[in-house]
Amino acid sequence: MKRIHSAIQSHCRTLVAMAAGILLFNTATMAQTNRPAMNRWAVGLRLTNLYDLKVTSYDLLNNGFAGEDLYGFNGSKTKFDLAYGLDLTYFWSSVISVDLNYDRGNITGANKIDYYKADINFLQAGVNLDLKTRYRTKPYNWVPYVRASFGRAGYDSKRYFVVDDGLFHTESGASMVTGLGLGMRYHLNHNWHLMLQSEYTVIHSDAVDGYNYGSGRENLLKSTFALRYTFGKNSHQDRGLAWQAGTEAKDYDAVLKALQDSLGYERGRLNTTQQEIALIQEKFTKDSDKDGVPDIKDHCPDVAANTPSGCPEKPGDKGAVQPTQTPVVSSGSGNAASLDIIRLEMNPVYFENNSSALTTKSKQTLDRVVKILKNNSSLNVEVVGMADDVGGMEHNMRLSQARAKVVMNYLISKGIESNRLSSRAEGSQPRQIYLNELNRRVEFRAN
Repeated sequence: MKRIHSAIQSHCRTLVAMAAGILLFNTATMAQTNRPAMNRWAVGLRLTNLYDLKVTSYDLLNNGFAGEDLYGFNGSKTKFDLAYGLDLTYFWSSVISVDLNYDRGNITGANKIDYYKADINFLQAGVNLDLKTRYRTKPYNWVPYVRASFGRAGYDSKRYFVVDDGLFHTESGASMVTGLGLGMRYHLNHNWHLMLQSEYTVIHSDAVDGYNYGSGRENLLKSTFALRYTFGKNSHQDRGLAWQAGTEAKDYDAVLKALQDSLGYERGRLNTTQQEIALIQEKFTKDSDKDGVPDIKDHCPDVAANTPSGCPEKPGDKGAVQPTQTPVVSSGSGNAASLDIIRLEMNPVYFENNSSALTTKSKQTLDRVVKILKNNSSLNVEVVGMADDVGGMEHNMRLSQARAKVVMNYLISKGIESNRLSSRAEGSQPRQIYLNELNRRVEFRAN
């Protein structure tokens, strides 16, 4: 008996030491990693069905007779046994959580000869691993998981004869408990969720049924339903994506909003580009006099003539007139180019991260802009500076202004009149999917 009490005390000390180690490890890791604010701690109310499993056909008793193993729902002396309890859960990451739970209730079992009734309580610590997919695009509501647990069970059991309800033996004590199970959590929102799990539980003593056979264990099925409340005003850690970089670094709702903003921005750019393409196509294909020569090449757009130039071959021919329109050609030829074509030829100037310095490549782009401006002396340009979405708004506004200024100064140094140039800063731009590099730029808007 002393050995049993010593073993029980040893198991209890081990349980307390492991629980303290988990809490200390959690505290130290959180201090080191500076984790963002997420809803992680939850408390719950539990309702558990305890069912004594029939594992062996017969158990040999000390008095020499054999009886069928006692188990739940066998005969009129058993019932639907319930335990009530509380639990405390910490959601360590998007796939791992730990919990500490306490249940107290009754359990019964019977065979054809005798039956038992026991008051029983469980104190268990568990580790849960979520079974999540990797490529999900929105927060989880249903979260399946597997779990393992260990702890202690205390019991006070009485054994009776079925025939006359005569009490013939009692057992009481405590023993180590281990368990393996499956479960499902359903998140109503970021604060409330339901839990349903079933756990195969082994009590490392067979005295729970009121008689110690010496076999060393009792096998139960614990099926639990719980309602839990998670503290906090943020996203729930358990609803996040699994095993993805950055999932824990940002609030999940903020990540979704950033993606939606980027998609909306890209749709707007696509619509604008399609409109510009349609306008340019119209410029290149328009034929006012229907002579088969588009206006962009027709020296006489108002006079039909079946010639490459679009004008009558001889000035004395009937209807011959002097060209009324200067042909629209490339901006490099020295003639005034179509404004839409110029806008396409004036490429943006890109910058390094958090920098307003011109690179060799950006200077090559600017040299081409200088050539276009010199070939189109009546053209004025607005220089628009932009920045990515990294950093504060004020910092990015100053960075945008610096980028616009350095570009203007370069153009002026190459002979472009300052009164033809104006500048504006637009600051942070929405992230274009995952390419922030596209936002570190200066655009030219010709007018």
